[in-house]
Amino acid sequence: MGDRPQNPSLNVDVDVLVVGSGAAGLAAAHEAAAAGARVLVAECEGRTGGSSRLSGCWIQAAGTSVQRAAGWDDTPDAMLQDYLAINRWRVEPGLARTYCEHAPEVVEWLVALGLPFGPIVRAGAERVPRGHRAIGEGEALIDLLERACRAQGVEFAFGNRVEDLLVDAGAVVGVRARGEELRASAVVLATGGFARNRALLDEYVDAPWIGPSDADTNTLAGPGSRGDAMVMGERVRAAVAGRGRALWVPQALTPPAVMLVRPDGRRFVDESADFTTAALVAADWGGIQYAIFDETVRRSPRFAAIEKTSAGFLFRDDDPDLGEGPLDAWVAAGDLVRAPSLAEVARGLAIDPAHLEASVARYNEACAAGHDDRFEKPSSSLLPISSPPFYGVRVRPTVLIATFCGLRIDSHAQVLDADEQPIAGLYAAGEAAGGVVGDVYAGHGNSITSGLVFGRIAGSGAAARVSRGAPARAQ
Repeated sequence: MGDRPQNPSLNVDVDVLVVGSGAAGLAAAHEAAAAGARVLVAECEGRTGGSSRLSGCWIQAAGTSVQRAAGWDDTPDAMLQDYLAINRWRVEPGLARTYCEHAPEVVEWLVALGLPFGPIVRAGAERVPRGHRAIGEGEALIDLLERACRAQGVEFAFGNRVEDLLVDAGAVVGVRARGEELRASAVVLATGGFARNRALLDEYVDAPWIGPSDADTNTLAGPGSRGDAMVMGERVRAAVAGRGRALWVPQALTPPAVMLVRPDGRRFVDESADFTTAALVAADWGGIQYAIFDETVRRSPRFAAIEKTSAGFLFRDDDPDLGEGPLDAWVAAGDLVRAPSLAEVARGLAIDPAHLEASVARYNEACAAGHDDRFEKPSSSLLPISSPPFYGVRVRPTVLIATFCGLRIDSHAQVLDADEQPIAGLYAAGEAAGGVVGDVYAGHGNSITSGLVFGRIAGSGAAARVSRGAPARAQ
């Protein structure tokens, strides 16, 4: 295989074709090649990685050597029970078990490949720390997996956006791209989600807080997140799982020192909790929330500074003393409310002044006592809202991180049709597959871990299909 060109056009037969080169796609390609298959990765962009390259690269796993070295006793079974409970059992248990059982294997595999991990930490609402964060984040993961794939003889075709699946006698036997056909014994769809396809968002994701234009949706997903797997899957009657599931975060990632209130002016959450927690609770009233803070919080280097960007307001942990110029401009534009009293802030935000004043009074009592008896916010994050001027900003969950509605798969990563039967020769993993990640995001790493788990399973399954003598060419 080493004599073949590194960037072939899609006009040769291969054993396994992987569509997409994010974490899921590279994991699939590596495992298929390791099993002896000839593998080609078709990537629509000019480099590997997609959204995975942009990620923080957390791996959620229980019972790993990294956990044990840190003194934590944990098991995949314990993780499964937590995962099902967090998701209120609204995920497919079989897929959830596969996810939890294979996640520790992913960690050990990456360690063996040479990926270093930092200290084990809590990645979400979990009883023991299960967050394995890769040193170097998504860049390090993707570069490592690409090198590992190339070492196995995997070839890459960049700038090749796959347009359609080739089907013969009910089995997927290849793809069409740029007017050319490539036939393969198995195809793995790992094209990512559809965060950049507004039509698919409107069809599959219920997000009442975004407006009618593309400009109303900000996303951190890679440019190739156009839902190609969904479009191709529809043409072969593939079933869809996970409708409505996506990870939205507020346009303002608020620091723990602010107070968050509902549209009626009442506090509703521990503001130091993971952003997914606040977004989940706020979904009950359309995702809208308001951040309330005072001059002390705005200027405190211990917490954050407020900054206006094209995506809205962000809070950051550097340059805490902004001057008055930017604030004056934001206030004049109506983007930020600043007033000498809380009642005036409330009126500026169109929320109930009495409710806001009462919420702040009770919050300040908790700060004075050093104990938040309502929402259990840690005392280290309790700062009273008492130093005028006071500030308020509307927060909407308009930043779309990822979509989790995709093609329905079984525990072998085989795509299922409308009758819940496997489509011969077709596999899916990562955001292209649905049913693994629930409507409650379980914490950092939930998505990329799923992609790696089912990517490896898809690659192994695709290679096994080759070894069983599945035809690489339609007759």
